[in-house]
Amino acid sequence: MTKSLIKNTFREIKNTKARFISIMAIIALGVGFFAGIKATILQEPTRTSRSLWITDLCQRSDLMRTT
Repeated sequence: MTKSLIKNTFREIKNTKARFISIMAIIALGVGFFAGIKATILQEPTRTSRSLWITDLCQRSDLMRTT
């Protein structure tokens, strides 16, 4: 990058501070939102939860037979 391009970039940021801060805030919100979504993706059920689900299913089927 040339010196004039760097100077021009910093000059633009200096002259439009509010716009620069707004854009950075929007980017930060987007990154935070994306990180939150990635952190809460459902994981594959563990063996324990599968066995509990099967036990619950068997108990429900027993109840259906008695009625």
